[in-house]
Amino acid sequence: MKEKKLIFFSQIFIVAVISIIAIMTAAKIQPLFPIKKILKELLPLFFTTAILVFLTFKIVSYYYTQLHTYASELKSLYSSVINLSGNLKMENLSQNVLNELMKFYNGGKGVLFLNDERLKKYVSIDTFSINTGKYKKDKKVSQYTWNIFNPAKVDKNTEERIKKILNEYQFNCFPSVIIIPFCKGNETKAVGIIGTEITNRKVLEKKKETVEIFVRQATAFFENALLHEEVNEASITDPLTNLYNRRYFQKRMKEEFAKSKRVGFPISLMISDLDNFKHYVDTYGHHKGDIILHEVASLIKKSLRESDIICRFGGDEFAYLLPYTTSLEAKTIAERIKNKVSKHKFLKEDGPVYITLSIGIASFPEHGNNAEEILQKADAALFYAKEKGRDKIVVFGKKE
Repeated sequence: MKEKKLIFFSQIFIVAVISIIAIMTAAKIQPLFPIKKILKELLPLFFTTAILVFLTFKIVSYYYTQLHTYASELKSLYSSVINLSGNLKMENLSQNVLNELMKFYNGGKGVLFLNDERLKKYVSIDTFSINTGKYKKDKKVSQYTWNIFNPAKVDKNTEERIKKILNEYQFNCFPSVIIIPFCKGNETKAVGIIGTEITNRKVLEKKKETVEIFVRQATAFFENALLHEEVNEASITDPLTNLYNRRYFQKRMKEEFAKSKRVGFPISLMISDLDNFKHYVDTYGHHKGDIILHEVASLIKKSLRESDIICRFGGDEFAYLLPYTTSLEAKTIAERIKNKVSKHKFLKEDGPVYITLSIGIASFPEHGNNAEEILQKADAALFYAKEKGRDKIVVFGKKE
């Protein structure tokens, strides 16, 4: 606030200078005119000039304060947008958006939840929170104010979720709660909720314009992040089964084997193949064959753990990467998959059709020292399972 002090002292200085000039003028003309006449003529002029100087500096000071506030808000907005611009991961972006909202309102507590199913797909949690501890947990405000941006764009379901979060996260510890929806058209992409001590309506109104610009930018960043995630997913996903593709599987396989050698945990690889799949394609057509593959992929995915990685390796062949898994444990997983698939009714309107699959298993370090060797041995075990009459599970080297 150095500039404000400078304006204030300049004002005092000019009034002082005018006073000195008036006194000196009076002293010079005193021999010619009586003192009373001098005072009568000069005092009104002096006071008028002093008042005009005071008002001029007051106006300058007011507009300087306004411009300074506006410049600070623009600087804050620019900083916030820059902080978001490098985020193409949905989870990181969501957390950073909440961080910036907290800064705008000097928030004590904040929550941001994703409302769009497409956005939720790319995060492990859809609700993000920050608690700065700037409030007393036991303190309860008898009545707090909701300040909601664009209330018309918040539908009933979103409003219910807002109420639930206000309750769950104890926002009644704050006298003011700011609710900020991130909308595109009629869709609410996400909602930010900030608990703050700011209750002055004028202050909140001043911040609103800046925050609305930020919200528009953040909504665009959500769209960009979504596009990035979808493009990235398309590059590593098989479009028919929604499983990972072979290229991504091989990349992850190298990474997991490198980690395994460093840390010293077992890894198992499995390869499965649908028995007589060509017969079903020839009988029911390629479209029905695609439906079978899609359903098989869905059944297998549900049978695996979150840490397991499965891909469509090619045709009706699926490959599995099972970290922290011995061949014995892998066989238990394979049996669960085989039973689930064999009991499922495929093409119900045409049959139904029952399908079996064969599975080959090999493990590190039990069957080899590197990923390529283990994969070859899993493939050899699958070939042996087919030779044994299909609908079998074979661990490499075990000819049971």
